[in-house]
Amino acid sequence: MGKKEESKEDENKDKDKKDDKDKKEPNDIFRYPLVRFLGGYLPEVTNDLASISPLVYGQSCWLYKIRPTYILFDTLNKGVKAYQDDKGNGIGPGLLAAGDRYLWHIFASILLPSISLNYLRRGLSRLLGTINLTKDMKTSLITIAVLGAIPLIIQPLDEVADHILENSYRKIYMGKDNKEESKKEEKQDNAA
Repeated sequence: MGKKEESKEDENKDKDKKDDKDKKEPNDIFRYPLVRFLGGYLPEVTNDLASISPLVYGQSCWLYKIRPTYILFDTLNKGVKAYQDDKGNGIGPGLLAAGDRYLWHIFASILLPSISLNYLRRGLSRLLGTINLTKDMKTSLITIAVLGAIPLIIQPLDEVADHILENSYRKIYMGKDNKEESKKEEKQDNAA
């Protein structure tokens, strides 16, 4: 009889977890893969396409303004949400959340993608340097490879940025309870 009660309790816990997932707040629009790609990686795409065609470079100067705009709106969104959730504590929580998101973007949208893709470009350039191809063919192959790699690196680099912040900035300004909540929110955002 004890086993039946335990199995019923386990079923109730599973049902409660499912209900909690259904009740959770909507996912963060700024962390959807398409929005991340367009907001965070469009300048990298533009750089690669410009290496093939000068027309892309001349017509795409406005595309470089999308990343800072995306970062600004996401940072403001996180700060305002934190401020509204913690109105009794002044603007401190909003500023800390906005600072957290801004630092996250510095790593996840600017530094890590630029470094990763530049190393990929260099490595492919060295590899293709050993093969007898025309310069245009090498450039095209490198561009195709880098563009193909971008969707594959978005999620891992986002996780690296989370790890860096979890072990630095978030340890400084967050308490034990907030760290667990932050991890849950990041996992929900990343699951989207």
